[in-house]
Amino acid sequence: AYVIYTSGSTGRPKGVVVEHRALVNYTHWATDRYRIDAATRFALFTSLAFDLTGTTLFAPLAAGGSIALVPDEPDHRTLRDLLTRSGANALKLTPAHLDLITTLDIEPRSFRVLVVGGEQLRGPVAARAQRMFGPDCRIVNEYGPTEATIGCIVHTFDPERDGDLPAVPIGLPVDNTEAYLLDADGRFTGPGEVGEIHLAGAQLARGYLGRPDLDRERFVHLADGTRVYRTGD
Repeated sequence: AYVIYTSGSTGRPKGVVVEHRALVNYTHWATDRYRIDAATRFALFTSLAFDLTGTTLFAPLAAGGSIALVPDEPDHRTLRDLLTRSGANALKLTPAHLDLITTLDIEPRSFRVLVVGGEQLRGPVAARAQRMFGPDCRIVNEYGPTEATIGCIVHTFDPERDGDLPAVPIGLPVDNTEAYLLDADGRFTGPGEVGEIHLAGAQLARGYLGRPDLDRERFVHLADGTRVYRTGD
């Protein structure tokens, strides 16, 4: 479906090969979870070089919705216009963008959903956004490396439960996706133990373009043969 380059923790760009079935699984799930339909209008202002933009690009078009293109870099002026003049009622954005938006003196109450990804989402930032956008707007924290196609674990923000947390929970896996916590020896962790997130399922990438060495390092198999991606998280 596409190849997106990401530097990850190495600092060296590597192409991630994402197949159609992975993109279709995410898009089908997202249109249902985010209640995207023909009346949904996403605002596109994030770079196509980042896979988080896939939510804005593919989900509304798959459901008969529309996209408002924002031509400029997102600053105070363009974000204000985006929220008040574009006719958008849905956004996919980073926590940094969300934090910037909460400094604007506006009340954009027409939005249905804000999907936040790409960085850790802090509870106080989400709480400010909830007050700004109103109780009818859902704020969803979406976690997922490029290697697992846009977003693969999600959590709907609860102001009372999550508002004071230093980090909003990342939640539970999307459809046809599994998440495992394994220790340094590859064993499943118990409750309260620290482990690395390993992802499996329909949204895993084919691998890295021309980098079989990285494929062997990051895409591994569990004892039962399940193919998983080691996130490093």
